[in-house]
Amino acid sequence: MSPLPESRPRGESAVSPVNASQDNPAPEKPTLPALPRWKRRLFAAIGLAASALVALVAAETVCRMVYRFPQPQFLQLDNTVGHRLRPNLRGYYVEEGFSRYMTNSHGLRGREVSLAKPAGVFRIAVLGDSYVEALQVGEEATFCRQLERRLRNVEVLNFGVSGYGTAQEYLTYLHYVRPFRPDLVLLVMCPGNDIADNSRALSGGYPRPYFVLKNGDLALDNSFLESRRHRVLSRWGPLYYFVTDHSALAQAFDRWRRRTAGRLAAAPAANPSPTSATVEAGLAHGMYGPPATDALREAWTVTERLLLELARAVADDGSSFAIMTVTTGSQVDAAARERALREHPEWDLDYADRRLGQFAEAHGIPALILVQPFLEHHRQTGVKLHGFEGVSRGHWNAEGHRLAAELMSRFLRTRGLLPDAHCAAAAEKEAAPGRPDSP
Repeated sequence: MSPLPESRPRGESAVSPVNASQDNPAPEKPTLPALPRWKRRLFAAIGLAASALVALVAAETVCRMVYRFPQPQFLQLDNTVGHRLRPNLRGYYVEEGFSRYMTNSHGLRGREVSLAKPAGVFRIAVLGDSYVEALQVGEEATFCRQLERRLRNVEVLNFGVSGYGTAQEYLTYLHYVRPFRPDLVLLVMCPGNDIADNSRALSGGYPRPYFVLKNGDLALDNSFLESRRHRVLSRWGPLYYFVTDHSALAQAFDRWRRRTAGRLAAAPAANPSPTSATVEAGLAHGMYGPPATDALREAWTVTERLLLELARAVADDGSSFAIMTVTTGSQVDAAARERALREHPEWDLDYADRRLGQFAEAHGIPALILVQPFLEHHRQTGVKLHGFEGVSRGHWNAEGHRLAAELMSRFLRTRGLLPDAHCAAAAEKEAAPGRPDSP
């Protein structure tokens, strides 16, 4: 009789686990051969690139939603004047005010114009900085267009470029305005910063041409051509412009870069007085009184010498020359003016304007100084001439441009700078009902 098998728990194998593992070993999991190091690095780089691409696409999408109006880079490098407006450009300006922006094939803001002056047309070339370029308002609201509409058979060419000083405006006339053969050259000066813009020391070394005094004579300083910014843009400019033209993210970065550069450009020497919250940022507060430093004194001397050189060059070409000064909100807004003088009683807000007017008169240069008529107009009407959305600081708004055009049209007529045949329309429009004839 054979022995009964030992009882086992149900489901337990008769073979011991040890023997089972020895007789029937479990199959090993297959292992992939190790990738070469270069492949691992390649896959990691592809992953990083894909992640970066997704992040860029997301950022671009967000920027296109936030910045609905394209704002490409307006300026291009120029070996003669440092920078100029790019030709055939279309875009929007939304940083202060709002405008749809357009340049013609000559790199001037506004419609297309011919190099040759049309028969019977009196041509005025306006030189200046951001007040003349006037990005803050639409093309038809600018001083240049409003002045043109007040005159008859007159063509006003806008050569304004943001950031220009007198040195760049002088070079612009010599190299870019002359071929248009204007009958009148109008230099629009911003006393709040033009004098400082003519000094490398006061403008923080901004890369552009300057004039310096050497043995009592003006000498051109073109060392900006060796600056790192100029060298980089000379090589990579086309790619930079292509990217900023087509990418909202690049345009947002460019706006941030320009704002940062503007804040860093202010040199301490240009601002010996404390900064006032009521005075526009970016203006050289050293202009609110006689020059207190050697740098300011030299900047004034260079500026005045440049004015004489420009007047002489224009006269040699057989054209007339005149000057107009622009204003700041702190000068012509009664409340802002009062606050500024209360905070800084040592300031003479009109010093630079008055000095330029006296200099022009002493040298026989017709000059329209706008501070007092603008201030009087504001006191009489309460209308703000600077700023947007309730702010009285910043550039001229449309009303400021209108008033400047009205005053200039009358100035040209009374000073004999415009032939009578071109003045009739100005007189008719100024006398029209509903338009103030005087500030």
